[in-house]
This record gives sequence, structure tokens and C-alpha cells, in this order.
Amino acid sequence: MDHKTLTIAPIVVSLAVILLLGANIGLIASVSGKQPADPTNFGPNCVGCISTQNLSHSAVTNPKLAPGSVSSTDVGAGQVTTPNIADQAVATPKIFMNTVDVIGPSTQLAAGTDGFAIAVCPSGTVVTGGGYFAGGSTVIIMHTTAPNNWLVEAIAGPTSTTLTAIAKCASIHQGG
Repeated sequence: MDHKTLTIAPIVVSLAVILLLGANIGLIASVSGKQPADPTNFGPNCVGCISTQNLSHSAVTNPKLAPGSVSSTDVGAGQVTTPNIADQAVATPKIFMNTVDVIGPSTQLAAGTDGFAIAVCPSGTVVTGGGYFAGGSTVIIMHTTAPNNWLVEAIAGPTSTTLTAIAKCASIHQGG
């Protein structure tokens, strides 16, 4: 017989196979207790997700991460500290330091007397060093003092002198 008619038998058999496969997949999922991971569900209650507890130490390394997959918004404040940063990992073009010179009030020193002058860095900056203005013969000692000051101590020579402290104050910003 050379009939080219379609009977219902192959269709019924195909449907039965599809239904049996679907039932078996559902049975396997219910027996294993695992559900497919929901890509919109993250965090500690995520069923079927990989969490920190599932990873061995050093399992996730930089070469295994896709470019751009981790950004600064993914890292919490204080999570990356100096010991976590490789030498030469942060280049100078990535940081810039904004400095300002702060000239403190002048102090008059009579001949042969000692005294000091202080320059105070503004809030949000840190003292990185400094200098001074002084006339006449003086012995100078310079250093930082708490919390954010530049202190200059001097002994005037045979004539009176004016002593002024100059602090170099810096704020560090992230560059582009």
C-alpha cells in the first residue's frame, strides 16, 4: 500500500512521550527538592543559587570574572583595605591630590625669646608638611600636631622677629 495519509497513532504516541518526559522532569525536581534558580531572586533566601558557603577559598579569581562584571557599586564601604590591593594596582593618574597652603597668624618674638606659630588645615584635609616665614636669626623646629596642625617653634636671635607657620594641606580625590 502506498498511501500518503497521516494516521492518528503517531500523533498520540508523540504526545504520550512528551507528557511522560514532562512528568518525569517534574518528579525529579520534587524528589531532589531543588528548584531552578530564579534570576530575579538574589540574596540569602535564593533557592538554587550559589552562595559564599558553596565556594572554596580562592575559587573566584580575577581571570574568572567577565570584564566589567564587578564595579565600585558592588563593593561595600571598607571592604577593600590596603592589604587587599596589589602593589602598583592603583596608578597615579587614578588619584589626584588637591593641596592648599594655609598661612597661620604671625607671632612676634622679642630678641632672645622663644615662641611658636600654628597653621591649621581646614576640615576635610590633612596636613602633609609645611614651612615658615621668619626674619633674623632663629632656630626652627617644625612638626605636625593633633589634630591637623603644622607647628613651628623658634628662638629669636639678637633681634626681634616675626614667625609665621605655613601648612601644606591636602585632600585626596578619586580620579577618572
